[in-house]
Amino acid sequence: MCGHSELAPVDPDNGYRIALLRPEITKVLRLYQSALRSFGWILKGFPRRLYNAMRRLRWRRLPIGGGLLLAVLMLCGARADAESVPLPEPDLVGDMTLEQALYGRRSVRSFQDRALTLEQVGQLLWAGGGVTADGVSGPTRTAPSAGGLYPISLYLVAGEVEGLEPGVFVYRWDRHDLQRIAAGDARRELSDAALGQRAVAEAPASIVLGAAYDRTRRRYGRRGVERYVHIDAGHAAQNVGLQAQTIGLTSVMIGAFDDNAVANRLNLRTVPIYILPVGYSR
Repeated sequence: MCGHSELAPVDPDNGYRIALLRPEITKVLRLYQSALRSFGWILKGFPRRLYNAMRRLRWRRLPIGGGLLLAVLMLCGARADAESVPLPEPDLVGDMTLEQALYGRRSVRSFQDRALTLEQVGQLLWAGGGVTADGVSGPTRTAPSAGGLYPISLYLVAGEVEGLEPGVFVYRWDRHDLQRIAAGDARRELSDAALGQRAVAEAPASIVLGAAYDRTRRRYGRRGVERYVHIDAGHAAQNVGLQAQTIGLTSVMIGAFDDNAVANRLNLRTVPIYILPVGYSR
C-alpha cells in the first residue's frame, strides 16, 4: 500500500544515496508506513462507494502531513486486530560472541517440558528474517536473499509459549508481530507429518520455513527454484540455530517430512522446507 520514500541524492553528480537512516528516524518511518498499510486495509472494508471516492481523491498521494493525519485517525478509531500478537523488540546486544555460538551449537532432539517466553520467540523469528534497518531500496533484513526477493516465510508452531495461546502463526517481519493462521496445539500432528520424530512433539515450539517458489522463479527461472530458494532457506535456518544458542536454547534442523501433510495441517500457502524445533535441552 505504501512504498519506501525516495531520498534526495547526497551528491547529484554521482547519484549516491543514503543507504541507512538514523535508528530514531527509522522507527518513525516504519511506524508511519505500517499505519498507512493498516489504513488501506481498513479502508477496503468501508462501503464500496466511499472507497471509490477516496481512490478518486488519490489519498495515497497526499503530502506527508495529510498521510500522518490519516494515520492518526486510523490509530484512534480502528479496532485492534485480535488475530495479531505484537512481539517484544529484539535484543541487539547479546551475552555470547558469535565464535562462542558457533563452537557451542549442537543438534538437540530431546527437550525439557519448559515453556518459552514471547521475548525468546520474537528474538528467534527476528534472527531468521527480521528488519535491521531501512535502506533506500527497501528494508535490510537479518538474512540475505537472491535478488532481495525473500521467498522464505517463517511460521511459529506454538505449544508452550508464555503469553501465547497454542496455535500456528506467520511471522510478519515488516511489523515484527505474529498473525494467527490456525488455532490449537499442532505439535503432535506436525510430528506425525515429520515421520513421527519426537523432537517436534516434545519441543515447546517449532519454527517452520516455507518457500514461495514462484517469487524467485519469475526472475531466475529453474536455477532460482533448484538453488537460490534453498540457499535462502539455509541462511534463515542457520540464523535461527545460532540465535537459539546465544539465548540458552537448542534446536535441530529437520527436513524429513510429508510436505502436503505439513502444509495442510499448518494452513500454509507456501511449500515447507525446514522444521526447527526449539527449546531447552534435556
